Amino acid sequence: MPSSSDNYVGTIGNTPLVRLRRLLGDTGPRVLAKVEGHNASGSTKARVARSMIAQAQRDNALRKGIGLIEPTSGNLGLALAMVSAAQGIDLTLVMPHTVPACRLQMLERYGAKIELTHGSRGMQGALFRAKQIVAQQPDRWCMLNRFENPAIIKAHYDSTGPEIWAQSDGDIDVLVCGVGTGGTISGVGKFLKEKKSVTIVAVEPSRSPILSQWKNGQKLQPAPHGLEGFGAGFLPPLLAGELLDRIETVDEAESIAAMNRLAREEGIVVGPSCGAATAVALRLAQSPEFAPKNDRCHPAGIGRVSKLFNRLKFAKAIFNGLTDTLEKRSTQGSRQELAAGPSLLPYNPRNTSPHWQALVLVQQ
Repeated sequence: MPSSSDNYVGTIGNTPLVRLRRLLGDTGPRVLAKVEGHNASGSTKARVARSMIAQAQRDNALRKGIGLIEPTSGNLGLALAMVSAAQGIDLTLVMPHTVPACRLQMLERYGAKIELTHGSRGMQGALFRAKQIVAQQPDRWCMLNRFENPAIIKAHYDSTGPEIWAQSDGDIDVLVCGVGTGGTISGVGKFLKEKKSVTIVAVEPSRSPILSQWKNGQKLQPAPHGLEGFGAGFLPPLLAGELLDRIETVDEAESIAAMNRLAREEGIVVGPSCGAATAVALRLAQSPEFAPKNDRCHPAGIGRVSKLFNRLKFAKAIFNGLTDTLEKRSTQGSRQELAAGPSLLPYNPRNTSPHWQALVLVQQ
């Protein structure tokens, strides 16, 4: 019988490593999926949230009377909310207003406070607002700075990497992983390369191939793409680029096809970023380069994601109700007013339709 945990945070990790047998059959290389949806809060970001919060507490940056604030629009927000709820931490999340309604409702159930910035500014607008809040009351807040926080690499070096090694009995030759902050591929890749000569494959959107451009010495030219969860549009400070043996790109169609196949043929429900990693792993496993060697390709970070199905409906509802207000604010406000602060959209979770107490359009 497994032992009990002192709290829900203690259950994070030890997620299953599953062979994708139906996608490839019994011949050729095996593809093993680390199903991170079994983590508390439903994704690999639970490991990250636990690690970053624990480090902030050890550094005394996060202590009694200090609130935690972080700009995030994805699974990290849910993970931070879960860990904060379990540990009694006052959490405020800043995110674009295009976040799905179902996600906002889940965050509210965890007790997290939410501030919404205008979606046209993306995560840069949310980051600007979070930094502004901290600057106004520096003794009140702790911000984790996830894109530059080495605790993310440590989380995967200390837990995800050793788990993969143990669960595969060390019989792994290729790691396939999407790149967001760069923490997962850097932490897991570093651990595995210390064990044996494992090929590390980074996955990025074909529409915004920043890593490929960097590797080829080209000018970085980020572009919009439809694959949420990775491909942030810049070279992540945390990425240990020296670990990367190859970089593969994938488009939306291939990612969505793999995502759907995982659900229908393996019973694993994931989002498009995990579909992208799976598509590349399948591509490599079926290529002549890997076929003769019985290699193991491993798409890391597969988890449960619901955002794909709600974003368009929610964003449409918001913009239908706010277009006139946005135009009036942007034309009537002076340049000084437009530059004074962030695009702040206070969220009221108790209304069934979006209700905005204030709206300031910021042209940064």
